[in-house]
Amino acid sequence: MSAGAGSPPVGPVLAALRAWDPVLGLVVGSYQGCSEALHGLAREAAKATATAKWRQMGVRSVHEALGIYTHDVHP
Repeated sequence: MSAGAGSPPVGPVLAALRAWDPVLGLVVGSYQGCSEALHGLAREAAKATATAKWRQMGVRSVHEALGIYTHDVHP
């Protein structure tokens, strides 16, 4: 977003903050509800762990390990 007519100029702090990826809200509700960002993080953690450890687990495939880890890390 560039500074247009009537907009204040972008300072160095705001410019530095805009250089980062957006912040994701990792939220857990009082009745076990979770934000989509937290569900996504859980899926990524399960996928990474299943891919790295499926042989050590003694399962038949990454897909099988993913099912186990998804159950374990799903909020």
